[in-house]
Amino acid sequence: MERTEKTKIMFAVTESKRHGYPHPSAISRRAVFWTLEKIVRYNTSGFHLSFIHVHSPAATCTQLEKNNSNGDALLQYFINRCNSLEIDSEAINRAGLNVSKIICKEAKRKNADLLVVGGIARQRTSLDLWKRIFSAEVIEHCVGHAKCPVLTYRRSEDDNNEDEIDYDRVAGGQRQD
Repeated sequence: MERTEKTKIMFAVTESKRHGYPHPSAISRRAVFWTLEKIVRYNTSGFHLSFIHVHSPAATCTQLEKNNSNGDALLQYFINRCNSLEIDSEAINRAGLNVSKIICKEAKRKNADLLVVGGIARQRTSLDLWKRIFSAEVIEHCVGHAKCPVLTYRRSEDDNNEDEIDYDRVAGGQRQD
């Protein structure tokens, strides 16, 4: 039996903590590129990819506009990549505090066949530990509550971690500029 409906994959993506907007985090890029290489491959017409970014809500309209603009710029990175490969794609930019619930709600609304989220393997500082806990909570919630299968792409310890703090420039928790 031939399937005529496209397979819908949703990616939860974040900005680079080191480079800021509009640069995607290394883990987001790797999760997307791994999926393109291993799952989509040469069947680009058989997939519809959605990219969701959830940013913090803002206290002022000006800040909300800036957050929306930054999120749009981040998402455009992935949309441009899909356009270059002729893959059907869309960007979803949302504001909210409960990132994992928003991601699961959008995956359900878009009827995603697969949700892809990235995680962090190992941390070296208390700040990184906080990022790891937050990342783990988002992933755990998505795995437990998404209405579709969830693929978690984990950065390995051997990966070059360009989102980590430049430890040569940090002394006693203070940046040395």
